[in-house]
Amino acid sequence: MPDSKGSDRFLAALLDVVKEEVITPDLVSPRRIRASLSRDLFDEHDLLDEPQADPSEEVRVLTPRQQFLKKFFDGVVEITQSFEALKDIQLYIGRFPFRRSNVSRTRYLRYHFESYLQEVFLLEERLLGYLTWVRRAYRKDRRAGDFERVCNVLQESVRKTLKGIIDLRSTHVHQYRVPERTLDRLGTLELLLSAPTGDIVDHDFAEFIARAYRLRYLETKRHWKKTIKDNNSALRALLDLYFDQIYALCFDAQGKVLFPDSLRA
Repeated sequence: MPDSKGSDRFLAALLDVVKEEVITPDLVSPRRIRASLSRDLFDEHDLLDEPQADPSEEVRVLTPRQQFLKKFFDGVVEITQSFEALKDIQLYIGRFPFRRSNVSRTRYLRYHFESYLQEVFLLEERLLGYLTWVRRAYRKDRRAGDFERVCNVLQESVRKTLKGIIDLRSTHVHQYRVPERTLDRLGTLELLLSAPTGDIVDHDFAEFIARAYRLRYLETKRHWKKTIKDNNSALRALLDLYFDQIYALCFDAQGKVLFPDSLRA
């Protein structure tokens, strides 16, 4: 992928190496390919309900290089999944699919707002954890100093970029519910709209609240959809920077993995 960059280039290059070295080239049948994926990538033995392997077949043990590649690959998959979840929330928050249910629009928006905070926290944990693993994997490499320097810079970039969201999430989890002003106002209007009216109904008041709620709901939805879209754009830029820097250390000009000195053939 000569024109790709960032996380796309990193994942494509790493996947090529994984297919070459972990999913062995002598797997000529679909059954053996599935068995290798299940055993060597997923640590499982029942992918796609495949029958158990013949006990007479030799049990394959991953080499140190293959174990390294598996951990290298697993970390990228986890980070990618976290970012995909954030992109999903960007889509979900702009749509309300429960018109014929008891799920309120306000609770739906708040649920995805709070889910977004949690997913960003998980992404940060995975980004920092991957840097720790990379640093340790190359700690005895001749370029260990370069890895230490780059990982420290990336660690600071991750924490600085995500600080505002992480602080908000921490307050929500450890102290009290996040007092998100736009959602709180919307919740108050929704409560007034759904409250029992008794025998005397003030139609003018009810209509005013209904109009105010519709207007506030559209404003709040647009606000959070744009906020999350902007945040995701900034996160994508961070991920591209993150993986470009690691790529420069861990891959050569041909896109081949530069293994730690102890694992080089």
